[in-house]
Amino acid sequence: MMPLTIFKRMVLGNVVILLLVVTLGLVIIFNQTRLQKVTSEIVFQHQESILVGDRVLDSFTSLVKLGEKYFLSKDIDYYNRFLDVKVALEKDFAIFQELMGTKEQKDLLMESFISFNDYWVAFEENASRIQTGEAIRMDLFIEESGPLLNITVGKLNDIFAITRKIITEKTTLSRKMSHQILIVTVITTVLTVFFGILVTIFNTRPITKSIAQLQRKTKEIARGHFEEIQTAKGPKEIQDLSLHFDAMCRRLKELDSLKADFISHVSHEL
Repeated sequence: MMPLTIFKRMVLGNVVILLLVVTLGLVIIFNQTRLQKVTSEIVFQHQESILVGDRVLDSFTSLVKLGEKYFLSKDIDYYNRFLDVKVALEKDFAIFQELMGTKEQKDLLMESFISFNDYWVAFEENASRIQTGEAIRMDLFIEESGPLLNITVGKLNDIFAITRKIITEKTTLSRKMSHQILIVTVITTVLTVFFGILVTIFNTRPITKSIAQLQRKTKEIARGHFEEIQTAKGPKEIQDLSLHFDAMCRRLKELDSLKADFISHVSHEL
């Protein structure tokens, strides 16, 4: 197998480190996205549903009071204001319905709205009698509308209780997710640094080891020892260098042998 060059080793090592860093970033982004989704649901959906629900409940309470005042005073202004509040209340009911996150909440809201419509029908019947000059029994209307009012308000309060429970659960979940994100980030960072160090050692150790070996052999050559070295393990450049080094040693050894023969021959002739 052809050994890798120093350049290819460095490129491969940097690619591995880059992949580890990208993996770390993707893990953090994924977990942050999940946490952001849960937080957004708490803030923009459930908290908003609490606000709109309170507005619905306040409007319904005002509506009932205006209806009672109209029946007692027969003042048409109270009736007109009753109609205005009813229109606003129906709009808030529609907004409130869009913010419901579970089937149970939607069913409760539907029951509440049906009770509200029943109250509206009863109110209109009695208002028509007043407008035609007929007498109405206020106590009978209150007796008939009382259960409807209790159902409407009770179902709204049940929705509030479910929403607050969901907010509590998701708040707890967001805290756990934040803790998990911290742990995952720390672990992933440590692993990234660890593998980055391993890749760096893998790339640099064969190079430094081979260079140190060549450095020792160079000192031995300087002292007159022309022994060859084993082919160094490492990048292709280092292996080629060791081959050239061995060739140089063989040549120097031949020259040293020729020099010794020449001196021996001259000495003999003298």
